[in-house]
Amino acid sequence: MRVLQVTPFDTTPAQTGSEQRAHGLLSAFPDCGDEVRRYSQLLRKSSIKNGDLRKKVTVIPEYTEFRSRNPVYELVRAATSYLLNVNSMTYIGDALEAFPTAELEDHLQWADIIHVRDMWQVPAIAAMTETPVVFSNHRLVDHQHTGYQTDGSVLMQLLGLNPREMREIEEAAVRAADAILCHSEHEKDGLEDTYDPSVPIFIAPAAIESDRLQTDDDVATTPQDHPDDTEYVGVFLGAGTHKHNIDSAEACVEFSNEMNERGYDTHVYIVGNVGNVVDSPTPAENVTFTGYVDELGPYLSVADFALNPTIGKGVNVKMLDYLSHEIPVVTTPQGTSGLGIDSETAIVAERDELIDEFTSAVDEPQRMELLGTNGYEYVEQNHTWDSVSRELREEYYNWLST
Repeated sequence: MRVLQVTPFDTTPAQTGSEQRAHGLLSAFPDCGDEVRRYSQLLRKSSIKNGDLRKKVTVIPEYTEFRSRNPVYELVRAATSYLLNVNSMTYIGDALEAFPTAELEDHLQWADIIHVRDMWQVPAIAAMTETPVVFSNHRLVDHQHTGYQTDGSVLMQLLGLNPREMREIEEAAVRAADAILCHSEHEKDGLEDTYDPSVPIFIAPAAIESDRLQTDDDVATTPQDHPDDTEYVGVFLGAGTHKHNIDSAEACVEFSNEMNERGYDTHVYIVGNVGNVVDSPTPAENVTFTGYVDELGPYLSVADFALNPTIGKGVNVKMLDYLSHEIPVVTTPQGTSGLGIDSETAIVAERDELIDEFTSAVDEPQRMELLGTNGYEYVEQNHTWDSVSRELREEYYNWLST
């Protein structure tokens, strides 16, 4: 099977969660005898900044990224973003169809199936080919309310779009695609209820690379100035500085303070850039804000529990990092979205009940140990990119064969 993946930006090396998903979804295809090509319409700003202007990049054997470097596409981005001060992504799909490159046309003719990452590109690609097009939706949608997550949606903050505009763009992609790929049954149900598409909807959950499955024994180092005598050490991962991450980090501060007030000797590491923007008068002995770190392992290895007190929407890949290190997780229901996690693999409660549920669990050491084991096994069996990609490949193959 020859698979063409179309992405808005170059994706090698994968940096963001969305880029990791774009790579992970198709990463096992070459091992099954398939060839994958990725056509990237624009260069990431980080690639330009680092001088990475390569035209062709080998991702893994039989998986190659072809970067357009088309000056017309870059001009459209610059003109809309800097001169007109509007979101450039809404024009990228139009530019793709209006100014197709010969290279893209060759890739379209070569492919047996086309996997398109961004909704803006789907109608353009579908109009240019008769080959089956899959809309790989990377946005978690809450269709039961206003369409897109409206309260502090990271995507809409970045793009400056309102829910109606986002929904119109998504609907155009849904109508143009021959199949849709989403994160979960919940998201599938939302798409069906909202748009009633007549095409297949596949599900590929969030995942991590298999080499990120680790136990305490796999990590030799511990954080500098680690409080060895602390009874309960927690960790929260917050790379981004968007609204919900900041809110969650502040909730972690309150969690640590209240735990200590109740007599539980607790220290929480807030790891990542979010710590640089949290406004909190936290006693230094209760919480450590690490800022950006090169390695997460030392902090995950010393943690007795992990926190995810989010009230935002979206797939929390940090949950997989926690569980893959055998760490008992304390999370809100929102933190389990799209992951299928339940009370057998994590402590799940509303934010104002998290401490009560956690203190109840720590009084049962066997339960805490079982949560760690169950969480690790759940990720190992259901949420590695190798297994997710192989299952997706089988679904695509069966679909194309009918």
